[in-house]
This record gives sequence, structure tokens and C-alpha cells, in this order.
Amino acid sequence: MDEPAATLTMMTTPLTIPAVRVTNVTRAYTVNNEQVLALRGVNLTVEEGAFIALMGRSGSGKTALLNMIGGLDQPTSGEVALYGQVLNGMNQDQLTLLRREKIGFIFQSFALLPLLSA
Repeated sequence: MDEPAATLTMMTTPLTIPAVRVTNVTRAYTVNNEQVLALRGVNLTVEEGAFIALMGRSGSGKTALLNMIGGLDQPTSGEVALYGQVLNGMNQDQLTLLRREKIGFIFQSFALLPLLSA
């Protein structure tokens, strides 16, 4: 009887830490004494170098999610991490250093100084 051929199993574990990892993130706001859920259990993984688009109708939570990924806001629950560093609980100095070294922003409503040039 012939021996079965050896099989090679490929592991699909990423070799690098994701640039962005959002795990079960919820964000609630209080508006006129009423709780409004902007995000409900969002999960997202973005590998370094990936080009993605975040799309949705007005009020769907796009800005809330981006503000949390950028460390400008904190989730009500869940976890946000950039390059393996969990943002939840970081102080403003730590967040500033992380933003300075790892990410950049182009805001929809930007404020340029009219007397200065780029």
C-alpha cells in the first residue's frame, strides 16, 4: 500500500502587527438627556500600507470611528489599537507622541492661517 503524500499547511497568521485594530467598539453620546449610540460593536483591522475607504450615510458613525482611531476620542466600550499600542487609557502626552510618530490627519474642515503660506 502506498504511503499518503505529505501535506503542507500554510498558516495565515500575519507576520506584522496591524496598523489599526478596532475590537468590539461602542460609542454612546448623551443628547438632550437621551443616549444615542453612534457605534455598536465595530470590529476593524487595517494592515500597514492598506488603502481603505470608510463609507456610510450621514450620522452612521464614520467620524466617531475615525476620531477614536486617531486618539481624539475614547470608546464607551471596546478597544482601539495603533501598531499594537492600545489607545484606551493613554494620557494626552502619550496620544500626542503616537499621533506625531505614526499617523496624520487631513480634516474635512481645516483651518489655514491666511497670513502664512505652506
